[in-house]
Amino acid sequence: MQAEMQVARQRLSVMVLTQKLGNVSDTCRRRWMRRAECHEYMKLFEMQELAGLKDPLPVHGTHPQPASPEVEDQ
Repeated sequence: MQAEMQVARQRLSVMVLTQKLGNVSDTCRRRWMRRAECHEYMKLFEMQELAGLKDPLPVHGTHPQPASPEVEDQ
């Protein structure tokens, strides 16, 4: 839990720096990150506040008991 909050605080600091500088591009240059990441953090924060800045839970690509091919074709 502590690591998740640290990641969220780091991402929040990106947004604080963006407000302080008034420019997303300058913030991204200083933090060595892509502008798309910065905009994604802003969007997540607007939608879910601080909880949105935490890392999402991993989603498995496969299931331990896959369906048979006949069922998949339906």
